[in-house]
Amino acid sequence: MGWQLINARISRTGEDGGDEQVESLGYLIGDGHEEDFFCFNKGPWHSHEPYISKEYSPHIEVDGTEFYIQDFTFNGKKVFATAATDEQPASEYIFWSNAMSAWIYLPGGGLREPFYWTDIDETTVLGDAFYVGGQVLPDLNDTQGPEDWELTGNTTTSYASKVNVSLKHDYWEWESNYNGGDNSKPCGRYRNPKTGSFKTVGIPTFKAANSINRNAYYKGIEFQRAGKDSNDNWTYNSDSGKSIHFVPATRKWVLGTPYQGKWSESDSPPTAGGTPTLYQGFQMDEGTNQPVRDGNGDFALSFDRYEMGKEKKPVLIGEVSLWRRTNQG
Repeated sequence: MGWQLINARISRTGEDGGDEQVESLGYLIGDGHEEDFFCFNKGPWHSHEPYISKEYSPHIEVDGTEFYIQDFTFNGKKVFATAATDEQPASEYIFWSNAMSAWIYLPGGGLREPFYWTDIDETTVLGDAFYVGGQVLPDLNDTQGPEDWELTGNTTTSYASKVNVSLKHDYWEWESNYNGGDNSKPCGRYRNPKTGSFKTVGIPTFKAANSINRNAYYKGIEFQRAGKDSNDNWTYNSDSGKSIHFVPATRKWVLGTPYQGKWSESDSPPTAGGTPTLYQGFQMDEGTNQPVRDGNGDFALSFDRYEMGKEKKPVLIGEVSLWRRTNQG
């Protein structure tokens, strides 16, 4: 579980008012229960930075039918198409029309400029029937309400007079990194505005405090969650070499070694959020060789922020250039 930073750029190219030209300089790829998810710094048609999603780009929905962005252009702008399969290629498209100076949906008409004319009666329109949108695509996830695209062209078809068009993207937007200094991104908590669910990026970091004891041993020391031990319990390490770990014999979470010198212990592990975890200090009495309380070892361990980890592992990446000749209408 967790995230791995990929030092590679993702970008779309085109001329859609800058939306397609947005670049994500580096991104995170999910692992474990975050597998198939990505964390992008920026994305096209996306005002929230950074965000977590399974897809870099949004898709368009027309009365429930989904259209996905393609790797080629038409009239200098990106094209959206219905999902293709091995048996069935993409059959319908949403694209920019130079003739209409707008985004259009041409049902069943392929990828070309619409063609229509007035019949000899000077009233009936024949040829293509298509739906015309605006000069820009709808706001992401209907922030200003869904758009209705009106039917234009052929008046003899049975198509509906309008369709409902939305630009959709299921994502979690960055919300905060708790007490984390400058609240640096991309670490922190992400919230899905539609479902209210949360995801996190980074490793939990905790800070020890003792507000009433100036002589407290561990005041101000930070602990970061590390790997799991042989019993599948998390360990927590500090930069000074101190460690908090679970001791099966005492069923305690311990800083130090029980019954040796000085140590602190708690019934509970550190938790990300919620109330601080309280630790009590002990030491071995030299005269009786019995454990006694040591108030200087008392501290409260509070969740402070998420931070990027330092573990590295290789990843294979590649770059593909695709050249196509497209009909420019």
